[in-house]
Amino acid sequence: LDRVGRALRVGGALLASFKYGAGEVVRDGRLFNSYDEGAFQALVAGHPLLAIASLWTTQDARPSRAGERWLNVLATRSR
Repeated sequence: LDRVGRALRVGGALLASFKYGAGEVVRDGRLFNSYDEGAFQALVAGHPLLAIASLWTTQDARPSRAGERWLNVLATRSR
């Protein structure tokens, strides 16, 4: 997140989504991170260039994954 914060212009935005939950898992050689609101807020607290503008959850739109939720994040570079 430090590199992302430095890459953004002041006022620039980052939009990201993460599977809702907690922890990391490696599947097929790929690393996946899951967050809930508190965990993501704690993560961003350690990166002073970024400020959370909005957090919200959505349901997965794929019929095969109807029970899965996503944490969506809009963060901006604050200075």
